Amino acid sequence: MEALSPCPFRSRLRWPDWGAGDPVVGSTDEFHFVHNAIPHARTKRSILHTRKLKADPQVHSAFQQLGFRRVKRGYKPLKVENLVPLQSIQSDRDPTDPYFEYQWYLKNTGQNGGKPRLDLNVEAAWAQGFTGRNVTTAIMDDGIDYMHPDLRHNYNARASWDFSSNDPYPYPRYTDDWFNSHGTRCAGEVSAARDNGVCGVGIAYDSLVAGIRMLDQPYMTDLIEANSMGHEPNLIHIYSASWGPTDDGKTVDGPRNATMKAIVRGVNETGALTPPPPPPFPQGRNGLGNIYATTDLYGKCTKTHSEPPAAGCRSLRPKPHLTVLTSKRNSLFDAKHRYDWHMNGVGLEFNHLFGFGVLDAGAMVALARDWVTVPPRYHCQAGIYQTPRLVAGPGGRFVGSSGPPRPNSLPGLPPNRKISVNETIEIKIETDACAWSDTEVNYLEHVQAVITLNASRRGDVELFIVSPMDTK
Repeated sequence: MEALSPCPFRSRLRWPDWGAGDPVVGSTDEFHFVHNAIPHARTKRSILHTRKLKADPQVHSAFQQLGFRRVKRGYKPLKVENLVPLQSIQSDRDPTDPYFEYQWYLKNTGQNGGKPRLDLNVEAAWAQGFTGRNVTTAIMDDGIDYMHPDLRHNYNARASWDFSSNDPYPYPRYTDDWFNSHGTRCAGEVSAARDNGVCGVGIAYDSLVAGIRMLDQPYMTDLIEANSMGHEPNLIHIYSASWGPTDDGKTVDGPRNATMKAIVRGVNETGALTPPPPPPFPQGRNGLGNIYATTDLYGKCTKTHSEPPAAGCRSLRPKPHLTVLTSKRNSLFDAKHRYDWHMNGVGLEFNHLFGFGVLDAGAMVALARDWVTVPPRYHCQAGIYQTPRLVAGPGGRFVGSSGPPRPNSLPGLPPNRKISVNETIEIKIETDACAWSDTEVNYLEHVQAVITLNASRRGDVELFIVSPMDTK
């Protein structure tokens, strides 16, 4: 139960039968209460209890936390087939960790039939002296084995917390199938120690890793996600969340109200600093089936994990702009020929499957040496397209524009009209980018369009956004 109180000067509130209400992370007037007589999880809504809480004059509004699903990305069970023995080519500077030869994403020599140099080029970053020192990455997951010999010396206890059990010890809960090994494996990819004879090596092996245990309960709540993403922003530089909504191809989900506030607060408060803000939202679908070598529970190692190691690269030099400017196409291609590479309006290659390409850690840190920090981010609302004004366009298509209806609009079209099969509707929203205001935008980085429509089958509707430089 979350209550919004008009008493921001109080750090804790108390109501009969509710106990003490803990403040929501990052907020001065939101508190979380648990009723003493209600189970922590139930199938029915607690309508009467919510009404009683709302009736209190100190409470501005109150609502019950609802549970929803969050799924780990890339998790593989304990029992898997053994890998084919690899033959790697080592140099004098290669780490001596026994599993380094399996870490093809760090150094790809063509082992196991792979493409040589299709890797993250981290050795070039290491050679320039960037190993993640003084950077803390928080692994928001099912906990991490902070006593693991490959992690314990890089563990940041001050920045860690267990939101599943509400204590400072985010150690994974034991299960027979080691289901809660996901966070430990992610932590190893980022911060596993180098040359200690244990498992492999982390991408940023001198960085610190914090554990935020928040994924080990039958349900997720908006409050748990929000508190996790807003935890200790003064100590944590990167928040890594390798999980997300059910990845079944039909579920469309995103952050709820409190979580979105935490994300926006993180961007606004840290966006101008060198450490990046938390990611927009957890990982989407990644390349399942890839083989990684990393740490596992109880001091063990594994060669079965599959997770995107971008957080480790950003521990080396965290600059989102550098990621775009230095990523490379390499030999990436879509075997099913669905998505080709295209040149966007500013001359960068882009692919809807691979984005801007493979991260290049060496190029990122090299460019960062002379990088001039971008100005503060400004937000400009271009306009709200509320009432359709549809006019006949070329080829019989309908062209819309923002603003209220005008006398020359096409007659006979209701505001909420149906779109016929094979019909195209174009909506053009013109803007002056908030010129002559404090939030004037001179360089376009990101566009967000909120569209509401009803369709019986989602696959029948295609949406495209075309940039001012005709990038589709």
